[in-house]
Amino acid sequence: MIRIFPHSNTNFACPECNTGITEPERIAFLGIHTMAFCTCPSCKYQFLHDLPAGHGLTQPVCAGITEKKIHKGPKWFSNQLFDSPVSKTISATVHREVGSVIILNCLDYLYGHVLLKLLNATHYIDKHPDKGLILIIPSGFEWLVPDGTAEIWTVHAKLSDFKKQISSLDNFVQEKIKKYDSVFLSIGWSHPDPTTTDISRYSRVKSFELNNFDQLPPTITFICREDRPWIRSGCGMISFQILRLKISKKLAAGWFVRSQNCKIRRTMKRIRMAIPETEFHVVGLGNTGSFPSWIRDHRLSTIDAEAEKKWCELYSKSHIVAGIHGSNMLLPSAHAAGFIEILPDDRQGNIYQDIFSPHQGRISHFLGRFVREYVSPKEIAKTACAMIIFFERFRLNMDENGQLYGESDNLTQFESRLSNMKWQISKNKGLKKLIHNYKI
Repeated sequence: MIRIFPHSNTNFACPECNTGITEPERIAFLGIHTMAFCTCPSCKYQFLHDLPAGHGLTQPVCAGITEKKIHKGPKWFSNQLFDSPVSKTISATVHREVGSVIILNCLDYLYGHVLLKLLNATHYIDKHPDKGLILIIPSGFEWLVPDGTAEIWTVHAKLSDFKKQISSLDNFVQEKIKKYDSVFLSIGWSHPDPTTTDISRYSRVKSFELNNFDQLPPTITFICREDRPWIRSGCGMISFQILRLKISKKLAAGWFVRSQNCKIRRTMKRIRMAIPETEFHVVGLGNTGSFPSWIRDHRLSTIDAEAEKKWCELYSKSHIVAGIHGSNMLLPSAHAAGFIEILPDDRQGNIYQDIFSPHQGRISHFLGRFVREYVSPKEIAKTACAMIIFFERFRLNMDENGQLYGESDNLTQFESRLSNMKWQISKNKGLKKLIHNYKI
């Protein structure tokens, strides 16, 4: 935690002369950025510097105030710093009064960034019960606020608005913090540990219970994105032709989405051939195209809290969730048993940043698969079938904690699971042959 009131315990070096600054003049909440206003005691240079919180911990922005010069920081994080500020309505919801508080700033223009920052909340609620947690969140995320939060400061704005400074935010915060004895800023890790985070405290939906894996009908849910569809090899050339011929972007986008829908249908059809009892679902923003009746379509053109919670309930019943890399995979991977992620080549460096699976050890590798963006429906179908059919065999062979071995009390349970595993594979005895002969 970083103390910011009544005085700060941070210091920064001047970017012009590299002289140490003992204490910022003040801490300002500018939206995504929580920054220190500093004046160098040697050269009198005035600059802003991100506090080590959120993305400012690993990619801090430092900028000169007068000439608006960016000294350091990635473009995606610094571009909005000097854009024309916007004023937005901010409301406060108080659950309990406390003397000392921790502020967790969750604001961002990307859905996944907001959600990941918010998932730090229970750590502070549990580890610092003597202090109250205050969340600064965009409207639309209130349904995910965990119990135990002292206050919620909601900025009523679209996510895209956070690409700019929120001019009304700093005055709001400065006025509010005057009533507290001490105020700290949460570090707000941009990628908190999913293995120590109970997602049900946020969504109020429990994750898939692995002990029920073989007891429930196999269920596969595909998360569709219309702004980043699953493409196939050769689509790069098509994109070039679209630009060269000046074809309507809307028309082109529709073509890519329908192509994606076709690939999803082909994938699910192959899985259905191998495991006929499988249930299939699609979710996502958009309604381009259609699916056959045996694939349940839960897509929506607009989303609200009630719809998101229903989607989470569906994820929690899914053996596998599949989709393209992006923030659309965070809640699905946190609730489902396993996932298959289609990873574009230009996102190789971002692998796992959008996954919040709670599993640890070798089972996390069995239940978490990454495939290239040009993968065929056949390859995804083979992977999904293997994950469903051989899960119990894998778990019995790879029992890492020795929970089923060495104790006579567990022998009956082990024999029961072993028998169930043999029955399951026998029931799908044609699957192994189908997989190895590439017929699904």
